[in-house]
Amino acid sequence: PMAWQIVAPTPEEAALGAAHLTQAEIIDLNLACPAPNIARRRAGGHLLSDLKLTDAIIKAVRQAAPQAMTVKIRLGRKPDLVFLKELAAVIEGNGVDAVTLHPRLTTEKLKRRARWEYIGHLKEMVKIPVIGNGDVNSREDCLKMTAQTGCDGVMIGRAAVRRPWIFAEICGIEQIISPEFLLRTYEELFNEIINFFPPRMAIGRIKEFTWHFSTNLKFGHRLAARMQSLKDLDACLDFIRGNFIKAC
Repeated sequence: PMAWQIVAPTPEEAALGAAHLTQAEIIDLNLACPAPNIARRRAGGHLLSDLKLTDAIIKAVRQAAPQAMTVKIRLGRKPDLVFLKELAAVIEGNGVDAVTLHPRLTTEKLKRRARWEYIGHLKEMVKIPVIGNGDVNSREDCLKMTAQTGCDGVMIGRAAVRRPWIFAEICGIEQIISPEFLLRTYEELFNEIINFFPPRMAIGRIKEFTWHFSTNLKFGHRLAARMQSLKDLDACLDFIRGNFIKAC
């Protein structure tokens, strides 16, 4: 199923966004993003500092959209089981269908290891499915998270951008990572981006994606850096086709 994610600072904006997503099978409310541009809008993880407002936003989305609804959260400002239990009660009490926990604080960067034990704590607090997120970079990580926490599912973010075949690996499908395979995968994702986004947005997304994907290449950083100055999509694709294999 296709899920669309909403980031909004007020119940009114959240409800408006949810009401427009008539094609979505799942609507996910982001209460986790720590990015500065999201925090400046007082949305994402910033909302966890105000449980009353968080409650109102969740309720607004739930009332505006008949689809399945999920919520993604972080731990808040500090590791606090009392707060997590209160937040879990708000989420479950509003009829949310599943909750995803990225167990870092809203102020923490990604260098600190995610506190997987809090996923297990959340699992004990609610009856709805709990999805774990954070530091899952391989099949082994996925199996370890589910074994340690008892979570019902696993969300993969950055690793899915760097290594889109990670899902095949988790399912036990072995991949031979050759330069040709990497180029073919890159081109497939390039085409997905330009087919989904308007050109003015697509080029920025492609450059961002290239930074992540370039970690698979021996000289990938140089490739991604040179690509940042290109001005249009055709130039980006021509550059990749002419230089990708050389960077492997």
